[in-house]
Amino acid sequence: MPANKYSRISCVIYLFFVAIIAELFPIIRDIRYILIPILALPIIWHLYTTKKSFLKTNFARPFFHMIGLCVFLSAISIVLMMVKNVWNLAFVKEILFMILPMLMAWTLLAFSNKHDCNFIIDCFFYFTTATFFIRYGLTLSLSGIGSVSFRDSFSPYESELVDIFLPLSFYYMFGNKRLFKAIISILLCWLSMKRIHELFLLLYIVLFIITFLFPSFRKHLYYGRLPKFLEIIFIVFVCAFPILLVAALSTDALNTFMLGRESMYRAILSNADGIAGLGSTRAISVILFGGNDMHSDILRLYLETTLVGLVAYVLMFFSLMKRKWILVLYLGFVLAVMLVSPIITSTIGFTCIYVILFALDKRTMNRKTTVRKCPKVTEKGVRTLGLNRTY
Repeated sequence: MPANKYSRISCVIYLFFVAIIAELFPIIRDIRYILIPILALPIIWHLYTTKKSFLKTNFARPFFHMIGLCVFLSAISIVLMMVKNVWNLAFVKEILFMILPMLMAWTLLAFSNKHDCNFIIDCFFYFTTATFFIRYGLTLSLSGIGSVSFRDSFSPYESELVDIFLPLSFYYMFGNKRLFKAIISILLCWLSMKRIHELFLLLYIVLFIITFLFPSFRKHLYYGRLPKFLEIIFIVFVCAFPILLVAALSTDALNTFMLGRESMYRAILSNADGIAGLGSTRAISVILFGGNDMHSDILRLYLETTLVGLVAYVLMFFSLMKRKWILVLYLGFVLAVMLVSPIITSTIGFTCIYVILFALDKRTMNRKTTVRKCPKVTEKGVRTLGLNRTY
């Protein structure tokens, strides 16, 4: 079986289990994590038997960079545990959750072409839509839809599915224009309500309209590059965010804006002696709040791996954007969510994000190739090529 066809089958198997089986039988939900390396094995075996280079497969370099980052963060975690004499294996689970989405995305993309990418992304659309209606079909009503409030950040249908519907909305507006699928993705993204996602959804819709009104803007959006100094400013801001946040925790206005997250951050900081290594805040959060997320991945990385670990993660993440405006705009929502919410450990969400990232990157590259001008053929060139001959 061709490797790209196997990737299509793997996509259907994975999403059917995650979106249908795991929703109907939550007790076996964790099997989805074991399923990823199982589905990846045939692709790895194919590389071994055909003696093809791993680095020549699609999405190999981001996967390789993620492995390097995880090794680095593991080393930092071990050093911090030695210094504080606080030992745990939480970093192993955390590393696993960082690698699994990359592994699944690589399994789907390793030998995929443009048509395969469209098929895979459409599968995410159909299966995630099915998940939404399995969960909320019986409670979906006009009154429930009318109760969705951006001001109160409330929806009876709020869920992590928003991490998939927003990338799908972006792709069907800017990548592979499909108006019907874009509208459905936008509506389900809105119903799945998370305030940061809705702000970016509105931004994407406005920019989508602008691309039709101003073709020159569309061309710059697809083919323009982010200036290096702006990239540095963005990186500095993201890395400085947790430092500024900790310094501003005493203000009441901040607490209002953060919807009560300030008290959570304060409680975690008051137990800083027990924080040593990646994932070490989760046990503290469970004891204090009954949940394992502290609603800021960037602050969590800063506390668990110091500024050095945070900078390493942010640099790796920015490398995925390649300074392309279309990719900066797309991954901008992920960074914004990381500032005030958890998303790093969203396995299926990040798998979808990575697949669409790859599709957008390849689509802009293909378009650049097609718009290149042919070289001008001179009279001498005509004679050289023999185009003036008659037969």
